[in-house]
Amino acid sequence: MARTEEPWLAELHKEWISSKGCEGVVEYDFAVIIKDLLLQNFSPADAAKKVDTYYWGKNLDSGPLFKYHPDGVGGVEAALYEIVFDMAQLLSYKDTRQDILAQLILELHRIPPKPIKSWNGDRFVTDSLFSESLSNRWRDAYRHQITTDAMKDKWVSLSSFIARCIELRIEKNVPDSDRYPFLDIPKGLEDNSAPGLERDTRAMVAAQYILRAPTLVNDTMIKLPGGHDKPSGSDTLQLWGAKLKELAENGSLDSEVRVAVVEARKKLVSLHPGLFE
Repeated sequence: MARTEEPWLAELHKEWISSKGCEGVVEYDFAVIIKDLLLQNFSPADAAKKVDTYYWGKNLDSGPLFKYHPDGVGGVEAALYEIVFDMAQLLSYKDTRQDILAQLILELHRIPPKPIKSWNGDRFVTDSLFSESLSNRWRDAYRHQITTDAMKDKWVSLSSFIARCIELRIEKNVPDSDRYPFLDIPKGLEDNSAPGLERDTRAMVAAQYILRAPTLVNDTMIKLPGGHDKPSGSDTLQLWGAKLKELAENGSLDSEVRVAVVEARKKLVSLHPGLFE
């Protein structure tokens, strides 16, 4: 019996490799790099070097990246991130290969800006589209009601990936990236959502940020002073802990979601035991 391909690999072949032609096509070449990375044929640092070499080795003024790609350099960057986000959403939130993708983003951001000649002097080219691509992908998931298990899985996986990126401090290059957990965590802990797929999804998303980006959640929350009718960071953490406990005990959650919610509360308690005595 032939072995069934994992969903991420089947999608990568269908949408990015088989459909994009052959070597020399930007999307095809980047997809092959991502495939080899996820098959662990080389490290994230090596993958970043391959992307960088490919990107700059084509000659910025007249090479194929600019001459043949319909959206120019912006389209080249966007194509890479579309592939990465597609794969992140198809990998389980528990899959450590999400860490590999997050590490790739970090390694790409570590590459120094490069100067190129232009009509008005040198200018430096940096990665400018990760933040925009991330925002678009998150917004597309956030604004839709969850009606299928597939939608739930993709949103939870995307949130897990964003949390991993945040924990690696990629947010230094992504303005306002902390807005994702600070919108999704309260949303996931709301009292007025009915039991079911929507509540399970939102609760699981909230748990992923607490479990996989504890440093940012901890560092940012504990420093919030409060005042002017706004709760302090400590007050908010206590509220989150109480809501997580209530959800775990009385939220009629799916068993897998309940486990994650319990673990998320344990994480908060371990970070600030004095708040939960």
